[in-house]
Amino acid sequence: MLFRSFFLLLLIRITSSGFSCDRDTGFVASGVAEKEKYKTYDLHPPMAPPLLLAGSFCELRSNHFHTGIDIKTGGVTGKKVYSIENGYVSRVKVGLRGYGKAVYITHPNGFTSVYAHLSRFEGALAHYVKKAQYSRQKHQIELYPAKDKFRVKKGEVIAISGNSGSSVAPHLHFEIRESHSEKPLNPLLFNFEIRDNIPPVISTVRVYPLSKGAYVNGRQEAKSFGLTGNHGKYTFKATDPLLVHGDIGFAVETTDRLNGTSNRCAIYTIALFADGRQIFGQRLEKMDFSVNRYHNAHTDYEQFTFSKKHF
Repeated sequence: MLFRSFFLLLLIRITSSGFSCDRDTGFVASGVAEKEKYKTYDLHPPMAPPLLLAGSFCELRSNHFHTGIDIKTGGVTGKKVYSIENGYVSRVKVGLRGYGKAVYITHPNGFTSVYAHLSRFEGALAHYVKKAQYSRQKHQIELYPAKDKFRVKKGEVIAISGNSGSSVAPHLHFEIRESHSEKPLNPLLFNFEIRDNIPPVISTVRVYPLSKGAYVNGRQEAKSFGLTGNHGKYTFKATDPLLVHGDIGFAVETTDRLNGTSNRCAIYTIALFADGRQIFGQRLEKMDFSVNRYHNAHTDYEQFTFSKKHF
């Protein structure tokens, strides 16, 4: 059976700029803003502009989803880190792994911001942490100050960027969480000025036989197909036809780039349509730490272990 009626729509929603197309066949990639729910929050940027990203929200890491965004610091430490809103320091942590040195600030708007991989804390907070370390005779420490102990104002310098913890290069790991649930939200949905008018790239489509008697090009095994196209419009290469029978599934290898950086980041929204009906969809607005390790079930784990490619 020649499979002709397949339509995959890939939407990347990161900033107000984007790409779209109105083709009714093949593969489509676009970048459209979806900030309506959070646009009323006027937050101070966590670092001085321009904000250039090395990593985006929920992108696929080796065995987990990324719970924030990674802001580049030009390959150096020592950049000022600012509180995005009025609030108070609700948690501070020093570790050799993970977030390294990190500050958590709870805000009256219902959110908690997280700043990680720091080189040092500022002012009275630095003295407070150092005193606790000496008192407990421990370098690694986690503290929960009283609500009124360290009040901070919007735009106040709270720390200095670094490369502490499980960080392979200097940068700021930044998160916004719901205070009541601790669930991380996508920071790119808020009003930070992060430019993105570059369309995402779909490099490969992988097709899977899902049931007994299902075939992909005559074989009962998954097959990867390269794509041809540009500017967000893709189709199968004419030299590599797709012939299927029975129940089949699809996965894509896709990345997105933002202006001013060569780093490959994650997409925001993806949806699969067949004959105009949506079969699958995901929107990376919020996640739960309890399912963070489900990364290996969300992706083609066997293919990742073999080729280090995320489908």
